[in-house]
Amino acid sequence: MRVHIAALAVALSAILGCAPKDTLPAQPTSTTEFRISEDLPAPGLRRAIFHDSLGDRRLYLRPDAVLYGLDIEKVMSEKADDERYSLHLTLTAAGAKVLGDATEGSVGKRLAIIVDGEIIAAPVIRQAIRARRCTISGIHGAEKAENLARRIRASIPR
Repeated sequence: MRVHIAALAVALSAILGCAPKDTLPAQPTSTTEFRISEDLPAPGLRRAIFHDSLGDRRLYLRPDAVLYGLDIEKVMSEKADDERYSLHLTLTAAGAKVLGDATEGSVGKRLAIIVDGEIIAAPVIRQAIRARRCTISGIHGAEKAENLARRIRASIPR
């Protein structure tokens, strides 16, 4: 009932041309999922193509996502060195636990980041990711780093 009243207030304010002081959190405008990938085909894996600076890569995605946009609280890009940038993600406590468990046995594999069905990045897992803050490093160029951050950010509830 409370959700319906709040939604009605938002709709009325839009019609009347004024914004309410307290609105519901904005809904995500895209979906993001993180999936562990394998280098070789196997039963149950889904073949996908990832386009990066080295060309097209074939990845074989595990069937279940290990993390979703809802598990991310914040994402930002930052200059790391002369040519490279990093993405810093802050996860929910539950998201960090799930990602930690999923990456424990997946060191050396890729973690495909999929936004609206498109693989936008596939960094190599260097160690189990157990902390709430994690970093994706080695992104070439400010524009690419900010584009990745913006696309992931679109799946985070505000």
